[in-house]
Amino acid sequence: MMTTRKYLLPIVLAAVIGLGVTPSFARKTDQSLIDGTVRMSAARAAALRACNTRARPYIQRDWGVTELQIYRACMAEHNQPE
Repeated sequence: MMTTRKYLLPIVLAAVIGLGVTPSFARKTDQSLIDGTVRMSAARAAALRACNTRARPYIQRDWGVTELQIYRACMAEHNQPE
């Protein structure tokens, strides 16, 4: 029982520290939430619309990963991150 307690404290501390270092603490950029609104460029908005429209017919349950691959390729064509 003593050995379990000996190793339990470092595990719990590591978990607490790990939860504190999440992507939500990453530095905000221009496209991040500012004043409760999401700001993005018109080019990115157009790319999102076009790529979602292009991938929409390929439903994942029927086509597997094809939907995602088409979306990724489209976003790359528009020089935008996924």
